[in-house]
Amino acid sequence: MDQLTSHLYSLQHIIANHYRFNIPLYQRLYVWQIDHVRTLFNDLYKAFKSGKKSSYYIGGIILVKNKHNDGVYDLVDGQQRFTTLWLLALELEGALKAFSQTDQWPRIQFSIRTIATKYFRNELSNINSAIDDDDKDYREIKRIDEARMKLQELITSSFINNEEKQEFSKYIFDNLAFCLTIVPQKTDLNKLFEALNNRGEQLSQDALLKAQILDKIKNSQERWAYAKIWEVCSDMNNYLDNLLKEHIEAKTLADYYDSSFNINKIKALLNTPTEVSSPKSIHDIINAEQIEKEEKIAAFKTEDNTTNAEQDELQSGRSILTFPQLLLHTLRIFLRNENKDDIEKINEKELVRVFDNYFFSIFKGDDAFIEAKCTKFIELLFKVREAFDQHIVKWVPTANNTEELIIKRLVKNSKTLERDIFENDKQFIMLQSILYHTQDNTTQYWLTPFLYSILNKINLDAPKELELLDNQLFCTKNFAPLITRTWKFMQAGFEHQKCETSTLLEASGTRFPHYWFYKIEYILWKKYAQTKGYEHWKDYRITSKNSIEHISPQNPRDPADKVCVEMLHNLGNLVLVTRSINSEYSDQSYKLKQARFLEKKRKGFLDSLKSDQIYTKWGSDWNDDAAMAHQQAIIKDVREYLGLE
Repeated sequence: MDQLTSHLYSLQHIIANHYRFNIPLYQRLYVWQIDHVRTLFNDLYKAFKSGKKSSYYIGGIILVKNKHNDGVYDLVDGQQRFTTLWLLALELEGALKAFSQTDQWPRIQFSIRTIATKYFRNELSNINSAIDDDDKDYREIKRIDEARMKLQELITSSFINNEEKQEFSKYIFDNLAFCLTIVPQKTDLNKLFEALNNRGEQLSQDALLKAQILDKIKNSQERWAYAKIWEVCSDMNNYLDNLLKEHIEAKTLADYYDSSFNINKIKALLNTPTEVSSPKSIHDIINAEQIEKEEKIAAFKTEDNTTNAEQDELQSGRSILTFPQLLLHTLRIFLRNENKDDIEKINEKELVRVFDNYFFSIFKGDDAFIEAKCTKFIELLFKVREAFDQHIVKWVPTANNTEELIIKRLVKNSKTLERDIFENDKQFIMLQSILYHTQDNTTQYWLTPFLYSILNKINLDAPKELELLDNQLFCTKNFAPLITRTWKFMQAGFEHQKCETSTLLEASGTRFPHYWFYKIEYILWKKYAQTKGYEHWKDYRITSKNSIEHISPQNPRDPADKVCVEMLHNLGNLVLVTRSINSEYSDQSYKLKQARFLEKKRKGFLDSLKSDQIYTKWGSDWNDDAAMAHQQAIIKDVREYLGLE
């Protein structure tokens, strides 16, 4: 085989093409731990139980044709996962038997490893007694045996009968997909292993998706430019303008910036004919991207030529999204713009499958039509990423070696582009902090409609839009799935629903929704932080809190300290704090908690704004009446904020 090939394969392809595999002597036989085995099984099992019949992508496998046996391929990369899949097939049999066996031989063989051959021919009746701890092959066969036993245990505990077990086997046979790459025999394997080891990861789903999309762009210069746009968008822990400066002179970039970047001008600047080559395979595209990134990282580490000002400018921030998550948010916006149906869910582990079902399967036509959709998607990705960097918080390092959620806006000063923090963004940051801390960090569904509004609404007041979105998503009686609610918010003619606060009257105790405590912090800060007597609230930040504390303790050491009875589990007697603060206060009396709070307040630390109102305003007189009065005041502030009073 003279050329590198890379394709998305199923197990049916493996069987139809009569592939057989070998673990070469230079590869470790088997090193996966039980946790790895359990994770692979559980991922497949969850996909099976979901009832979906679409492709389930499990990563990439790299092969090289065996020099001695026709039809046999050496597993160069991905062999641990592939071997575990094969072990699972041996245990499940059924539809997978055709994959686990080829004629009378196992589909995977082991070069010059007698112990492995004997094991899979069942010639070792007691593997444990045969183990020699000083023999590497025996140790690795023991790991294989342990993996098989774990798979047997998982199968036994997961399926109620053999029929369900065989349905699982058929699901894997029909739906499993992976990227199978075959490198030429003349490949320098030492260099390949070095590249794989330095990379430290399998070919990612977003890299495979990039290759699939770029493959549709026929013009080589256009493909080069769009590849660069994708590359700069993919580094989520830096700012887009900094990443563009790696390809475009800073002054030139500033000249082309006017409140936003013009995508066509950026594309023209990135379109470098001298570097354009002939069309590349999927693997070429992925590998070139990875190598280029590694070279830049290496150069960055070895060259320290920047001034202090430049270092400040290049300071990055940790994104609240991964790049695959951003791709899925972008896809939702793209589908909304195209008047198509929404995706099922945001799940970065199923990125390739989602794009197969909601992009490549939906937008069908001639080559020109498909190419236009692919370029349009990448251009939207650039715009989404630009809006994300300009309006969405990142975790930014602070002077005291911590991180803080901050927005650093891009501004043009004279002929330079700089990022700066603005005082009037504090309220905007606090509201985003609420959403970040209360929503699932693997989805953050609120970002799709918010970014959609930024891109599509003229003269948008972004903070007000976010307040509206937040209220509509979380303060009404609409209990539809969040993905449904966020999709409807983007639809033309969306009817705003009336907000309601009945949840705040419920005696929910530790089951009280954390969201409302965060929301109350925001409302209190917005209303009072700029007023006299609340100056100490000005620099308060919304941070992660996860434990509900009873102001009047549930089970005090002295029964006389249980000063709330009727209001014990109501909002008026509850605050949200960190677990460490909850442990600190524990079952202490109200007066002891108050003393501790006020001491910390003197040192500049507030457990929460709601706590400050309680311990400062009510002094030592805390009881059911005080808790009720405090609750009524809080609910009044909330209702005023929501426009209900």
